[in-house]
Amino acid sequence: MLRLCAALPPPRWKHVLACPPGGEMEKRARAQGVEVIPLEFDALPFRVNHLPWVSGKGVRRLHELIRETAPAIVHANAFYAMKYAAEATPPSTPLVWTLHNVFTRQNRVDRRLLNRASRVIACCQAARDAYRHVPGVPEKTVVVPYGVPEQPAPDSARKSIRATLGIPENAAVLLSAGKLIPAKGHDVLMRSFQLLHDRGLDPWLIIAGGSHDFAARSRELLKQPDPGARTRVRLTGWRDDIPALMRAADVFVFPSVSGEGLPISILEAMMAGLPVAASRIAGVPEAVTHERTGLLSRPGCAEELARHLERLIRDPALRETMGESARVIARERFSLQAMADGVERIWRDLAK
Repeated sequence: MLRLCAALPPPRWKHVLACPPGGEMEKRARAQGVEVIPLEFDALPFRVNHLPWVSGKGVRRLHELIRETAPAIVHANAFYAMKYAAEATPPSTPLVWTLHNVFTRQNRVDRRLLNRASRVIACCQAARDAYRHVPGVPEKTVVVPYGVPEQPAPDSARKSIRATLGIPENAAVLLSAGKLIPAKGHDVLMRSFQLLHDRGLDPWLIIAGGSHDFAARSRELLKQPDPGARTRVRLTGWRDDIPALMRAADVFVFPSVSGEGLPISILEAMMAGLPVAASRIAGVPEAVTHERTGLLSRPGCAEELARHLERLIRDPALRETMGESARVIARERFSLQAMADGVERIWRDLAK
């Protein structure tokens, strides 16, 4: 959302961000010059009109805020934001909801929120298709893919990151970035990594991402490869230098098995010129073209992922060709400007 604010600055649009106080979102928004109005919540959320876990205090404050500011558009970014916006926004104010994932539960709450929205923005066609059977929803749903900035890291980052992590300069390096949770498929990646080791290959693996139980999850993952392969795995935890890590890598790996939409990490890897080995899941095939910008495998299939990684490790020319194709497509389809243009068309149509 903050990238969207930056791409559509005043005087074209004035942005007011309502969010919980004291968090990273508020800090980043203020640093960017976006007006922030902290939204307080009850300590113990309760049900409001059948919407579970919605703070009554938060709904009342948001309603007051909308009445005071009289916005041309209310844009709810993600599921929980929409719960509040659906309750607090008067029917006369256009309400936009951005769907970030391919939802499959299709419950009453989802349908109620979808019907309440004036427009629904889906991050990918797969997210739009998930609700194609809900009356009235496909007609008001527009696909606007995410946009990511170009963040080229200096050439020196490749050498310095590898040196810091104890990785040889000439090694083939695989990078995966995402929360360290089961849905991201890191256990599948570990099995694939062991298969590569068994086949006589010696790549290195960087997994960047954390979780609330990072230590326990790390120990669990590191139990899978044997000692010979384990010495070439680096679990870094949360990192704020992903562009530098991508500069140090040769292949980006996305082994997720569920809970996805259009993964931003894949778009960032493509923009960085990396070939992508990923699961054929949700909106991933809409970004990664098999055999052109990367290689797609069945979710959860360690053997197929290992075969694809082996091809990329053994063939530097293939990596370079796919990586350059990925960069070209990212610049054409997944730029910040392309995303901003798509969202602005919706805003202007509703604000007429």
